[in-house]
Amino acid sequence: FKLEYPCESCIISPHSSNVGKVVPVLVSSSTMNKWWGDKPANRRHVDHFTIPGAQINCLSHAFDAEYDGDEELHVCLAAGLNDVMAGKSAQEIFQRMEHFDAIVKAKNPKSTLNICTLLLPPKLVHLPGDGIKRKEGFIDYKSTIVELNRMILRYRFRTQSLPGTYRVSGFHYLGLA
Repeated sequence: FKLEYPCESCIISPHSSNVGKVVPVLVSSSTMNKWWGDKPANRRHVDHFTIPGAQINCLSHAFDAEYDGDEELHVCLAAGLNDVMAGKSAQEIFQRMEHFDAIVKAKNPKSTLNICTLLLPPKLVHLPGDGIKRKEGFIDYKSTIVELNRMILRYRFRTQSLPGTYRVSGFHYLGLA
């Protein structure tokens, strides 16, 4: 007898929590909240948790509490904009991402982490010619996000050549579609 549970993102639901040897996991703040849209879309289960408004250190803590290390995980982290809005530097944010990576590896040495590059949202970035009038006191975080995206791409180059590491596409290159 296998216990089944309802899964809001999978086409086949309810289903067993025993979905395979390797578990894909999406961890995100607001960026990927309700990523499946209005109706279930997955043919293959993806574990996920999103915490709207969360910074990476909060997501790290939640991940650490949620997973025990019995399974090999392939984790995709799509977060960092809330850290930017909190005034953290690219270096501080990337250190938080590296700490998240250490937590993933400590759970199971076979587990991997892929970090998505960040978007350049109009709320945080002014691009020449975008035609958007911003409020007085607007802070342009473009340089922080672009610097962080470069760090993420260097991290990917270093880690994705490791055996057992799967390539997970980013949403965009340097934040632009």
